[in-house]
Amino acid sequence: MRIAIPIFGPRVSPRFDCAADVTIVDVRDGVVRGRSRDCIKELRSWQRVERLVELGVEVVLVGGMRRCDYWALVAAGLEVYSGFTGEAEEALKRFLADGPSSVQARSGLPGHGRKVGQRWGRRGRRAR
Repeated sequence: MRIAIPIFGPRVSPRFDCAADVTIVDVRDGVVRGRSRDCIKELRSWQRVERLVELGVEVVLVGGMRRCDYWALVAAGLEVYSGFTGEAEEALKRFLADGPSSVQARSGLPGHGRKVGQRWGRRGRRAR
């Protein structure tokens, strides 16, 4: 599995479109086999998505992102998990230790902490 973590210094970038670099981590059998860094500072949003696809990324761990970026990544076949904060290494360790199923509630629309498809009614209450 190839994981991309948009970074801001040593930390997970709070937003995908604000990240200057992305760390690419190769993981096999739960063990990190390699890592590299790619500069994405000069790329527009759609170019960032294309670049991740070119690099063979399958999973993106991010703090948050705009809806258009999220849907572009999903349309390109990538899994997106939002809500990660802090050091990029710690976020990677949490993801690898807990697995994708445990962070499923954090995937979906960026910054909302819910899965795609959940609807919310007025005043933040869940619609039935």
